[in-house]
Amino acid sequence: MTCVLVVEDDLVIRSELAEALAAQGYEAESAVSGTEALEVAERHQPDLVLLDLGLPDLDGTAVCRRLRSRVPPAASPPTEASARGQVQGEVRTVGTVSRKGGKAVRVVYRADSSPDPVTGKVVRDEIERYVFHHAGHEAIPTLSGPVGADNVDPWRAVSDSFRWTTP
Repeated sequence: MTCVLVVEDDLVIRSELAEALAAQGYEAESAVSGTEALEVAERHQPDLVLLDLGLPDLDGTAVCRRLRSRVPPAASPPTEASARGQVQGEVRTVGTVSRKGGKAVRVVYRADSSPDPVTGKVVRDEIERYVFHHAGHEAIPTLSGPVGADNVDPWRAVSDSFRWTTP
């Protein structure tokens, strides 16, 4: 089960986020402060962290830096086969591309969007997923939009804006 850590000092916001995540089938852990977030992250190894930047004890940006420094290194660079295996949907293309942030495996696929919470309408999305690998770390920017929309230029701008930084 995917674990999401919600770090928020406001009780109402924290509770509502955790309940909504649990209702969608996620394991939701929560923390009230930056210090508690680091402790909970160490115990539960969350897949995703929703982090309030204005925490009472530590700056959210500092918490983010500390969490990122604890990420275990990726065992090996991605391959086209491993990137293809990470997606669910109708795979259209898989290939290696060069971007300003380095080489990446790019997977283009189609999948249904989440239902609109009001209308229940589902839209077919075209999705581009880039798997970058550098110095034992992996980054996976994922871009999506309705099938048929002209996303080529904006998606290229976003994928080219990715850069590796040192913590």
